[in-house]
Amino acid sequence: MTEGEQLVDTNVLVHAYVLLDARKQASAREIVLTIWRDGGGVTTLQNLCEFFAVATKRIARPMRVRRFSRVIRPGRLGRFQPARL
Repeated sequence: MTEGEQLVDTNVLVHAYVLLDARKQASAREIVLTIWRDGGGVTTLQNLCEFFAVATKRIARPMRVRRFSRVIRPGRLGRFQPARL
């Protein structure tokens, strides 16, 4: 990562898109919306795989895979970029 970039944790993605706790969802959505607006957010393939596993399988009301694929398709996560190693 370079200066000014922020790694977006799996938990932020999960809470932004899946209602588990309304207070946490509001905070996570604010983080995600700020990154959409300003850029500078990065994520890793591992974060996206964990997000998929949690959002589509490990919660009481899992997200459908089709919806998940719409969430992560190019451009939908805003200005997120893969983290540079």
